[in-house]
Amino acid sequence: MLHDSSLRIRWGATFLCAIGVQFASCQCSSDDATQPPPPPTSLAAPSILLTLTISQTEIDVLWLGNNLLLDIDFGVGEAFEVYRCQSAAPGSGCTPNVLVTTAPSDATYHDAGLTPGTEYCYHVVATWAFQGTSLRSQPSAVRCATTDAAPPPPPPPPPPPTSATLAFDTDRDGNDEVYVINVDGTGATRLTNDPGNDNEPTWSPDGMQIAFDSDRNGDSEIYVMAADGTNQTRRTTNAASDDRPDWSHDGMRITWEQTVDGSMIMVMNADGTNPVSVRTNAFFNSHPTWSPDGMRIAFSSDMQGAEEIYVMNADGTGAAQITSNGMQSNQPDWSPDGTRIAYTRFVGSNTEIYVMNADGTNQVNLTNNSAYDFDPVWSPDGSMIAFTSLRDGNREIYVMNADGSGQTRVTNNPARDTNPAWKP
Repeated sequence: MLHDSSLRIRWGATFLCAIGVQFASCQCSSDDATQPPPPPTSLAAPSILLTLTISQTEIDVLWLGNNLLLDIDFGVGEAFEVYRCQSAAPGSGCTPNVLVTTAPSDATYHDAGLTPGTEYCYHVVATWAFQGTSLRSQPSAVRCATTDAAPPPPPPPPPPPTSATLAFDTDRDGNDEVYVINVDGTGATRLTNDPGNDNEPTWSPDGMQIAFDSDRNGDSEIYVMAADGTNQTRRTTNAASDDRPDWSHDGMRITWEQTVDGSMIMVMNADGTNPVSVRTNAFFNSHPTWSPDGMRIAFSSDMQGAEEIYVMNADGTGAAQITSNGMQSNQPDWSPDGTRIAYTRFVGSNTEIYVMNADGTNQVNLTNNSAYDFDPVWSPDGSMIAFTSLRDGNREIYVMNADGSGQTRVTNNPARDTNPAWKP
C-alpha cells in the first residue's frame, strides 16, 4: 500500500495535534505539526472496472486508482498510463504493450479508430512523481473487449432473368430492323424484314403486339405488328414524320412524336383512329411516355431553352417542368409504380442514365460511365432498367438493376443495337 498503517496514524494524529486535539497516549509537539510524512515506496495497481464495446471501431476503458491518500498527504495524485494490444482472434487474449494514452486522474479512455470484429486487451499502470520521487505500479489486471463486427457485404446483384425478353432495333442486316432477344443475350430473332428502316419498338401491355416507326413508305409512320412480326399494319398516314410511339398501360391509346417544322405530341386510339395533338409544335417536343395510370404524359421539350423533362395531363394541359439542369435532358420513362422517372441527361460532353422522383426531386446518376449511355426503359416489375451504351465502342443493349448496380451487356454485335423495350 502507500505506507504502513502506523505512519498513517502518526501523520493523522500530527494533523489533529496541529489543530489542538490532544491524544491520551501521546503529547503534541511543534515538530509533529510541521513534519510531512515520508514519500511512499510503492504504488498499488489500479483497478480496471470495465471495458465496454461502443461500436465497430470504439471501446471505452474505465478504471479506478487505489492510491487514494496521495492527494491528501502530498497534494499530488497519481497519473495513469493505458496500454493496449490486439488479439490474434476474439477470445485469445494478449499482453498490452502499446501506450495509447496518459491520463492525469481516474478516467474513461475512449479508444477509437479500431478494426471491426477484433478483440483488444488493456491494462493500466499508475505513476506518481513528487520532489524527485518517481514510482510506477504493477499493471492492473488485463481486461478485453471485442469491437462489433462489420455488417456483411451486400449480396452480388442477381443476374438478369433469362426468361425476360427485349425488343430493340439494329442495323446488323444493313438497314434498321426490329429484333427480339432474351435478356441473357440468347435467342436474337428478327421480326421485320423490309428495305426501309424500322425503329423504336414498344410493346402493348399484354405483350401481344409491338408498335414501331418505319419509313418503308417514304416518310416515317407508326406501325403495329403481332409479337412474332406478323400482321404489320400502318397506323398513321400523313406527310409529317411520326416517331417514338409509346403504348398506354390500358392498351387503348398510343402517344407519339410528330415532326413538322417543330415537334408536337400526338395521341390516338391504338387502332389509329382519332389522332389528336396534345402539344403543339411551337417547340421541339419529344419522347412522350405514359404514366402507369394513363392520366399524364412525360416528355422532353426545349420550350425554356435547353431541353428538359416535363409532365402534363394526358390532354396536354398543366405542363410542368421537372428538371432544370441547364443541359439536355430527354428520353423519360416512367417506372411501373409511377413514383420515378428514368431519363437521359447530358453531363459535360457525355450522357448518363439518371433516375428521379416523379416530381423531379432526388436526381441520381445510375451509369457513371465515360461513354454515352441513353435509351433507358424500366422492366415490367420495376427492378431493372435496360439502356443503350457506347462503352464497348459501338451501340449495344445493356441491363442493370434499378439502383445502377449489375450493369450487364445483352447484345454483342459489331452493328448498332439501340432502343430496347421490355416485353410485359
